[in-house]
Amino acid sequence: MATQTKRPHINVPIKMIFTDAGVSYFISHNKRINKYRLSDNMEEYGIYLVDFSPSTVQRMMLLGYLSKIEVSLPDVVQKRKDVIDFTKLISYAMLYRQFDTAVYEELVESDLVRQWNRHNMRNPIDFKTPIKHEYLNKILEKNSTVVQDVRNQILRPLYNNIRTNQGLLPDEKNIQAFLCEKYLNNMNPLTWFILTAYKDSDSYIEMVRKIQHKLNEYIRRAPIPEYLGLMLIELLITLTSDINQDPKSAVDDDNNIYILWKFNQKRPIAGDRAKLQINISNQRTEFEAMKNSINDRTNKNVAEKSLKDFYSESGDAAMGNLGLYYLSYLSDACKKVNIQFDSFVNRIPRLEQTVINITMIF
Repeated sequence: MATQTKRPHINVPIKMIFTDAGVSYFISHNKRINKYRLSDNMEEYGIYLVDFSPSTVQRMMLLGYLSKIEVSLPDVVQKRKDVIDFTKLISYAMLYRQFDTAVYEELVESDLVRQWNRHNMRNPIDFKTPIKHEYLNKILEKNSTVVQDVRNQILRPLYNNIRTNQGLLPDEKNIQAFLCEKYLNNMNPLTWFILTAYKDSDSYIEMVRKIQHKLNEYIRRAPIPEYLGLMLIELLITLTSDINQDPKSAVDDDNNIYILWKFNQKRPIAGDRAKLQINISNQRTEFEAMKNSINDRTNKNVAEKSLKDFYSESGDAAMGNLGLYYLSYLSDACKKVNIQFDSFVNRIPRLEQTVINITMIF
């Protein structure tokens, strides 16, 4: 049922910063890595790419190989679609990761795992169990028919609900069906192993229902990446326009806008949540003056302000109403699906830099 047009490549310059696991992986495969200084003034190891496969970057995120990604853009308008698509790519990766975490929590506390642990006392399954991807994937490949049967059992009622939902347009139905498959594709192999090992037992049926419930829950989160991408690009375009109108910009060393995405690392504990931070920064004096103006209008001792206030109090000349609309829409949408959303502007004195911060906890 699911059909979705995917871009084979995104053409925007990025620095991908590795976790310790990412560094070890690249070194073990004789890949060259370099040290880069980022817009947060940190020096870390990674690689620089201009043209890349979205699926490869997303996979590296889900394997825990990446801690940060930075983009430096002199012309946001020209790269508008790339920035939106890249923001969506990162946001969906965080959703896939959190879905896997939520399902694994259900699995660890299920009768399936209690049954497994009773019969496999030397190899019990809990939150700290190391997931041996390569080993488990080989087992699943040998049992691919059973794996496909489990997938069908999980997806069939969801597909039927999507197909018969009169409130959805055809494209929306395709997107929801596509996302159901993507969520399952990113479910860790240990979960699949246990499901196939106890297929058709009463505990298995109960676990399948829990996964279906989680899929319905996470499908409702599907619009969030789109809203985030639209809000981010409107903010960037408005900032770029404001910078370009300043006559000093022609003689400045660095007029680029920097976008830095940061990801927390997955932890083997109950209640773990994926956290995405987006920092937008620029060295322009006008950007600093804008921040000072905000603080002067409220409290001179205030070091942080909400992004909504930043939009509202800076006036139409600095911030567009469309960006504020997307901000409000995103904030409301996050509340409805239990995603924590926060945004503020602060100044980093040691860097002489103003940074817009957006934080989402999935």
